[in-house]
Amino acid sequence: MTSSRLADNDRWDWHDWAALGLLCLGALVALWWYWQRAPKPDSDTTMIIYRSFELDRALQYRLPYPRLAMDFNFTYGAPLLQYRPPLVHFVVAAFHWAGLGWITAAKVTATLELMLAGIGMYVYARWLFADRRAALVAGSAYLLAPYLLADIQERGALSETMALALLPWLFWASHRVLREDGGPWPWLAALLMALVVLAHNIAALLSLPVLLFYLVALAAKDRNWGRLSIVFVSLVTGLGLSAFYWLPALLERDAAQIETNMLSQPMSEWLASLGKLVQHQLAFDYWGPLRFHLALWQALVLIAALVYIVLYPTKLRFAMALLAIAAVGYTLMQLSASMPIWDALPLARFLQFPWRLLGMVAFCVALLAGYLTTWPKLSGTAGWLVTGVFLAILLYAGVARLGPQYNPYVFQISENEITLSELLNRGHSGLTLFSDFLPVGVSVPSEELPNPRSVAAVAQERMSQVPGITITRDRPSRLDLQVNAEEPFTLRFHRFFFPGWQVVAAGAPVPTAASGELGLVTADMPAGSYEAYISFNETPVRRLANVISIVSLALWAVTGIIRRPARPVIVGAGISALVVAGLFVARYGTGVPARQPTSSPANLGDEIRLLGYDLPAKAWRPGDDLPLTLYWLAQSAPSADYTIFMHIITPDDSAKVAQLDNTPTYGHGTTTRWEPGEIIPDGHQIHLDEGIAPGTYWLVVGMYRLDTMQNLTVVEGERVLPGDRIMLTPIEVVGE
Repeated sequence: MTSSRLADNDRWDWHDWAALGLLCLGALVALWWYWQRAPKPDSDTTMIIYRSFELDRALQYRLPYPRLAMDFNFTYGAPLLQYRPPLVHFVVAAFHWAGLGWITAAKVTATLELMLAGIGMYVYARWLFADRRAALVAGSAYLLAPYLLADIQERGALSETMALALLPWLFWASHRVLREDGGPWPWLAALLMALVVLAHNIAALLSLPVLLFYLVALAAKDRNWGRLSIVFVSLVTGLGLSAFYWLPALLERDAAQIETNMLSQPMSEWLASLGKLVQHQLAFDYWGPLRFHLALWQALVLIAALVYIVLYPTKLRFAMALLAIAAVGYTLMQLSASMPIWDALPLARFLQFPWRLLGMVAFCVALLAGYLTTWPKLSGTAGWLVTGVFLAILLYAGVARLGPQYNPYVFQISENEITLSELLNRGHSGLTLFSDFLPVGVSVPSEELPNPRSVAAVAQERMSQVPGITITRDRPSRLDLQVNAEEPFTLRFHRFFFPGWQVVAAGAPVPTAASGELGLVTADMPAGSYEAYISFNETPVRRLANVISIVSLALWAVTGIIRRPARPVIVGAGISALVVAGLFVARYGTGVPARQPTSSPANLGDEIRLLGYDLPAKAWRPGDDLPLTLYWLAQSAPSADYTIFMHIITPDDSAKVAQLDNTPTYGHGTTTRWEPGEIIPDGHQIHLDEGIAPGTYWLVVGMYRLDTMQNLTVVEGERVLPGDRIMLTPIEVVGE
C-alpha cells in the first residue's frame, strides 16, 4: 500500500499538548468580544437559545425527540425539529441542565465549537503530515478562518459552526479507515458522519461530495478498493444513524412553507463579480458588504499552494491537489457566472446562500496552509520564524475588526428575557422562529396570529349542538377527552395541522386534516358517548426513518462491542449519552407529569364554553406565580375580542388580593380567531404579591369586552358569583 503521508511518526509529546493549549488560547482570543456582549435579538444565536429553551420545555414532558415546538406561533405550534438540525439545541440544553444560564450555555457551546475546529484540524494535520509545525499552522488557519468566526460573531450560526468543527474529525477518521487496517476508525467515522448531519444538514450536504471525491480519488490512485468499501459502509452507517432526522426532513419538506418563507430570496443576489470575490484588506471586515467572501490571506495561501503543488513533488502532492481543486471550485461558485450551474443542481435552492461553500473552502485552505510549511526550505529555525510571522498575521487578520466598535448591531438580550412570555413577545415582529416552518395549510402570516380579526371577517358559524367534552389528560403532543355528543360534530384543536396529527374516537381513527385559514387540526366526530384523543404521531416516513436509525445503531453498537479496538468509541458514546441524561434527571427528575385538568363546565354567552382548568397545586406562597391553564371550547366564532379576568378573592367576596386581566395565550391571542368546535388550551401566570396574607382564597374567572367593560354573561355554570364570575377553586396561601 502506498503511503499518502509525509512521515509515519505518530508519537505525541508535550509539544503537541502545548500546541493544543495554544489553539485553545487562540479560540478564546478570537471570541473575546463575543463573551463581552449578549447575542443580538435578531441573530441566529438568539434563535438557537429560544429553540433550545423550547426543546427543554418539551423534554420536561418526557418527549425524547419532540418534532413539534408547541409554544411557537403563539401555541399553534411549528414543526421545528422536523426540519431544524437538533444537535446544537441538545448541547445548549445540556449545558443549561448543568447549571448555566441560557446565554452562557450558548457561549460555552460556541467556544467548544471553535476549540473542536482548531484541535480537530491539528489532529488530522498532525496525522497527515506527521509534522507539528504544519499541524499548528493548519489548526490556526482553520480556527481563525473568517467564515467560522463570522458564523459565530456576526451570524450566530452555531449549528453550522458545529458541523464545520466536526468536519476535520470526520476527514481524519475516514482517511484512517482508508489507510489503516483494524482500529476503531470505521465506527468513529460512522458516528462523526451522523453528528455532522445532525449538526447542520446543509453543511453536511456541501461537505460530503468533497469527502467522497477526496477518498475515492485517493483509493483509485492506490487501487485500494477494499478499504474504500469499508469507508462507504461507515459513512452509510452514519447516515443511517441520523436517518430519523434527515429522511423525514427531506421527504416531507412539502408539508411546510419552506420555499415560500425561507427560499424566497434568489441566490443570484449573493453571487459576486470577479473583482469582489476576495476582500482586499488584510484585516477581515465582518460587517461590510463583502463579509461573506474569501479573506485576502486565504486567497494568497490558495495561490501559493497551487504553485507548490505544481512545482514540488511530494508524497502528499496528489491529496493536496484534490483539496486545492475543491477549494478553487467552491470559490468560483461564488461568481455570478456560476448561476447556470446553481440552476442545474438538484436541491441547490435549499442551500439558501452560495457563500455557505466558504466553510468547505476554509477547511481545504487550512490544510493547504499546513502543507506549505512542509517545504524543505522552511525547516529549522527559519521555518519556525516564518511560521510565527504567519500565525501573527492570521491572528491580526482574524480578530482586528471583531471589536464592538465595528459592530453596527448594538441591541442585546439578557438572561431574564429567555422566557415563554418573551418568546411570544418576539413573535409579533415576524420572528423567523415562527415563520420558517409554517405548515402549508396556514394562510395567515405568523405575526398576524395574535391580532384580532375584524367583525366582518369573522364567519358567523355556530355548532348546531354543543357536545359534552371533558378533558381528562393534557400533554404537549396529546389531549385525552371524554365525549358525549347527541349528534355528529366538527372538532377543531388549537394547533396547526401537520402530518402526524390524528384524532381517535372510541378506539377508531377519524379522518383528520387542516381547515380554515389557520389550517387547524380538524376532524368530524361521531355521535355517542366515548373516549377520544388528539395526538401527534409518527408518519410512515418517520417510522421508517426511526427503524433505519435503530437498526443502524444496533449494528454499530453490537459490531463495535464485538471488535475490541472499537469498544472505546462505543463506550465513549454511551457514557456521553448517560451524562447528558443524568444532567437532565438531576435538574428535572423524571420530568413533568401530564396535566390532569379539573372539569368546570360553564357557558359564557352561548359563544364560549369553559371546559375546565389545571392548577398544579393548591398551596402557594407570597411572591409565587400561579401557572393556570384554562380549557375553552368555542361554540361559535366569537364576535368580539374578549379579555379574560382571573381574580383571587377572599371567601366572602369582599376583596381581591390578586388579579390578572389578559387576552388568551399569555396575552398573545385573540378570541376572534377561534373557530366553532375549537378546543383551546389557554395558559396564564397569576402573580401573588409578597404582602398577601396567609389564608384561604378563591380563584374566579370570566370574560369581558374591553371596549364596553361588560362581562360576558354566564348562562350556566356550577358556581357563579354575581357579576358573571365563575368560581374555579379555593387556593391556600401559606407563610414562610
